[in-house]
Amino acid sequence: MEIHNVRDFDETAREGRPAEQRAHVHAMLEELSDVMLTSFEKTGETPVARARPMHVTHLDQDDSLWFMTSIDAEGTVELQRTPSSSVIAQSSSRYVSLQGTSHIVTDRTRIKGMWKKMHEVWFPEGPEDPKVCLVHFVPTEAEFWDVSTTKGAKYLFQAVKALLTHEAPKPDPKLHGTVKL
Repeated sequence: MEIHNVRDFDETAREGRPAEQRAHVHAMLEELSDVMLTSFEKTGETPVARARPMHVTHLDQDDSLWFMTSIDAEGTVELQRTPSSSVIAQSSSRYVSLQGTSHIVTDRTRIKGMWKKMHEVWFPEGPEDPKVCLVHFVPTEAEFWDVSTTKGAKYLFQAVKALLTHEAPKPDPKLHGTVKL
């Protein structure tokens, strides 16, 4: 069994077409509207990661994500203390992991602009509720895996070939990649 350095794989994947990969990540994010937003709680010297399900209220062209939430929610309080955060999204054949920073936004004009009827489930008083805020997640890096449609067939072919030849498959920048955002 041959051992490959993960860094080698990442460097090869990075050599793909970054603009194309960024566009691919954006297209994936458009489809993945329910995600896990991870904040970090400092408990002594070691921060503890806390992931919570969130619905994407808005996706910007630069891949930043907006979430409607409560100013006093545990995750919001954690993000105010430690803005470093991550987002993980997946479907049955697509996966995206984003690293970045979250900012709490209380601007009522922006909240009203992103308000949807579904938010009344959590905030029956509407966008004027003083507890309503937005989390603006600004990603700096994305890592994705995509084995949907014909990409999945290509991956299965590569996996079978690897089993038969005992050689690890070469990374395909359309199936997996890491891209700076």
